[in-house]
Amino acid sequence: MAYDVITHGGGEGLVYVFNAVAALFNGPRALASSIVYMAGSFATVLMVMVMVAKQELLPTAKWFFGSLIITSALMLPKVDVIIKDRVTKLERPVAHVPFMLGVFAGISSQLGEVLAKQMDAIFAQAGPDYTGHGVAMASKLLSKVEHFHIRDPLMAANMRGFVQQCMVFDIAKGKYTIKELHGSDNVWKLLRDTASKARGFVYKAHEPTKPKPVTSKIVTCEEGAILLEQAWGTAYKQAAFAYGPRLYPSAPNPAKLFMENLPLAHGYLTRLSHSAEEILQQSMMSNAIDDGLLELNQLTDANAAVTAYAAKRAQAQQRVAYSLQGSMASLSLSVLKVVVEILFYGLFPIIVAISIFPGGWVVIKKYIIALFWIQSWAPMYAILNMIMNIYGKTKSMAAVSTIGRGALNMYSLKGLSDANEWISSAAGYAMMSVPFLSYGIIHYGAGALSQLATHFGSVTQSAASHAAEEATTGNYSMGNTSFDNHNKHNVSGFK
Repeated sequence: MAYDVITHGGGEGLVYVFNAVAALFNGPRALASSIVYMAGSFATVLMVMVMVAKQELLPTAKWFFGSLIITSALMLPKVDVIIKDRVTKLERPVAHVPFMLGVFAGISSQLGEVLAKQMDAIFAQAGPDYTGHGVAMASKLLSKVEHFHIRDPLMAANMRGFVQQCMVFDIAKGKYTIKELHGSDNVWKLLRDTASKARGFVYKAHEPTKPKPVTSKIVTCEEGAILLEQAWGTAYKQAAFAYGPRLYPSAPNPAKLFMENLPLAHGYLTRLSHSAEEILQQSMMSNAIDDGLLELNQLTDANAAVTAYAAKRAQAQQRVAYSLQGSMASLSLSVLKVVVEILFYGLFPIIVAISIFPGGWVVIKKYIIALFWIQSWAPMYAILNMIMNIYGKTKSMAAVSTIGRGALNMYSLKGLSDANEWISSAAGYAMMSVPFLSYGIIHYGAGALSQLATHFGSVTQSAASHAAEEATTGNYSMGNTSFDNHNKHNVSGFK
């Protein structure tokens, strides 16, 4: 009978570890046997000394028969295991693994997966599940919705030219107002349908068969809109292949997963029905308009406008930087689980050697508890995912309700991205407490919850006290820059 050992992302590492452990415990010259013999010799000398000192045979006899049973149970029986990675879809058998390791690794990993799936089934109405998508997938994805850009440099340049020479003058002539532009559910359709037949711009095309692979020609705004409309299909594919691997680096087909999850996340959090292409187009057009206007201001030497716009962009980038702690925590925790899991399985030979010494059964008990501790993370992540999904939906629906109804437009894109950026950061920060909370509950019971409250409140307490100090003393410090500082030949005395 083969036991399934379930993992999420660490399949290849577990294959190597289990093969290494199996090699240590098999064969006529198995290294594990030599280690056990050496540990047994030291333990025997120790127990003989105890017997001579206390003049009692019973403790030594209990240790001898107990260690014999433990060693035999840990080393002699063998079992086959199958490593199954739910992320990479890897399935690989490993033969002749020590029975105790294979059984408890299989049971604990399967129990963790079953509990996580059951939690997801119970919370099915609360949004995308944890086992299939991870913690707060919807918010993490929509936090990037404001930052999708046209990836093709030529199309991006053509769109900027269209914005500068067509959109700006259409607004000036009153074809539509800035409010109508910002409130439109389909910005590109509004610009395309009202494109002028009289005005034009420079359109660049890629023609590899000609001596000059990039050609330029003057086209009317209407003709340019038709050409840009034809380029959108390629733009969607390029965006999927660019952003998919960034968001789903371990997925077999990240571009396809990105295009599938984007409308799923958007539909759940906002209750709006848009395809992935429509969401990408709205975001790309919003950024293309911003980039086109910024470039136009630079060309017309509008220093004040450029400075104000640059300051606004710098503030947005600073806000994104503040969310890196949560994002890094989310990434670190997913890697940490795999690393801890592999290390614990790899420590099995050392556990066998230590178990020979007096009190070795305590070490084995703690080792088994630790295996179940690692697998307890997944159910807690499922609960955390449910909480973040509910909170993210509330914030997202508020963000898109900008004009009395839910809409995906230039007004709501920024609010939607900002709201989910904080949700994804909070999810990453909360994930840091899961390993410690699960360990505390296993060892200390409900008392660990008080430590969790302290953990979550520490950041708020620190920020609030610092802000209160600035407000009461009148001393504010912000935007300080220091570089290329030198300090030398200093002498001080009589302190």
